[in-house]
Amino acid sequence: MQASQRALGNPALIYAAEQADDLNLPLLTVFGLTADYPEANLRHYVFMLQGLKETARSLRENGIGFLMAGMEPPAAALAFAGQAAVIVCDCGYLKHQQAWRKTVAVKSGKKTVMVESDVIFSAWDISHKEEWSAATLRRKMLPLRDDRLGQSETWCSFIPRPARPCTPGDVSRFLKKAGKISAMDLFDPDQDPEHTVRDITGGKKAKLSAGFMGVTGTPFFTGGTSSALTLLENFVREKLGLYADKRNHPELSIQSDLSPYLHFGQISPALAAAGAVKAAEGAGGTPGDTAALSKESFLEELIVRRELSVNFVLYNPFYDEYPCLPDWAKKTLALHAEDRRSPLYTAIELENAETVDPCWNAAMEEMKLTGKMHNYMRMYWGKKIIEWTARPEEAWSVMIRLNNKYFLDGRDPNSYAGVAWCFGKHDRPWIERPVFGSVRYMNQAGLRRKFDMDGYIRKIGTFRTSGH
Repeated sequence: MQASQRALGNPALIYAAEQADDLNLPLLTVFGLTADYPEANLRHYVFMLQGLKETARSLRENGIGFLMAGMEPPAAALAFAGQAAVIVCDCGYLKHQQAWRKTVAVKSGKKTVMVESDVIFSAWDISHKEEWSAATLRRKMLPLRDDRLGQSETWCSFIPRPARPCTPGDVSRFLKKAGKISAMDLFDPDQDPEHTVRDITGGKKAKLSAGFMGVTGTPFFTGGTSSALTLLENFVREKLGLYADKRNHPELSIQSDLSPYLHFGQISPALAAAGAVKAAEGAGGTPGDTAALSKESFLEELIVRRELSVNFVLYNPFYDEYPCLPDWAKKTLALHAEDRRSPLYTAIELENAETVDPCWNAAMEEMKLTGKMHNYMRMYWGKKIIEWTARPEEAWSVMIRLNNKYFLDGRDPNSYAGVAWCFGKHDRPWIERPVFGSVRYMNQAGLRRKFDMDGYIRKIGTFRTSGH
């Protein structure tokens, strides 16, 4: 287990349980925890461990062993490979995640199966190349979508229970045979996630004190499947009906807020989709009415847009670097690279939200305080960084660093695609203008014309004073 950190609705776990039953063997889930995960910090680890603690309990209640080893994920899997009949991995699409799974498959000497558990459509099957835009991928998905969602109903609310349980004694025996491994107990009710993080840092505290420990956890989101399910239930009951018309309003809270949970695999996208479909049907949704339009808008974001980002990182090896951009965008930005920028801010000034734009400052504060930002403001936030930095390559670096540092769903295909979109990826050329060339432009006047931006600024001010 690495990307799909849940017991509920987890196809990789379900497949592993089926294999265990076929072989009449107990099922052990191993999670490798390292303090050196690329660009992760205390905020990410606390949220993740809150979820893993719940997952470990759910697995144990269903007769599945769980063990957290203090090492990189492939090393953890390989440490137990000698005792395994079959190794089942969930699926990750970033470069290091793919490398980890390849290492296990090559070095384990055992049958190794990877199961995609966090998408509706297999990323390799739905497209064999990098897609140009959402429209090109949508055409491939829509004819198949409803059948695919119907199939997922059989497993998205299911936790497997193997016929032969894996007892705590079994787990201890597996651990003893694996040799000298630092294992962590997530079942201790007195062990909070932050203490677990500090335990795994060991002798690396000097290295981690400024960076790793510098971004604290957020009180606005608690990790775990149960928290995700509460958010989903509230969303489909209170917000989904408004989603088509109001989701882009930053002053309102109409979004699902599921992105951190999807990033850590704490909820299945199939379960989120099923909730929206069921709610629309319950509201009597027929094609063209508000309920149906809102359902379609949500599924567009959850499936097409989210899985377009998976396609992007899977087929573009430079997804986290400036060269990933389409040629037309790089060319037009290069032609305007020397255009005068005013104002011009340093990376520190931007991180500290010290700009003349109160809307942008509020968005930056939202990111730092909550670990999330309203999606429309996320686009505006990125566009202004392009406008306020000396060169587009510098803007890219600043954006990626802040994105991965503060967002709970940073270091995710969706967030890499979101940054790239600000520079023209998955978009089209627009009317040429200074600095941006023909890359889409956004300004504060447009925000204020469409939305109650003073209301948004007040909302973030309330976050700052209340802490929740």
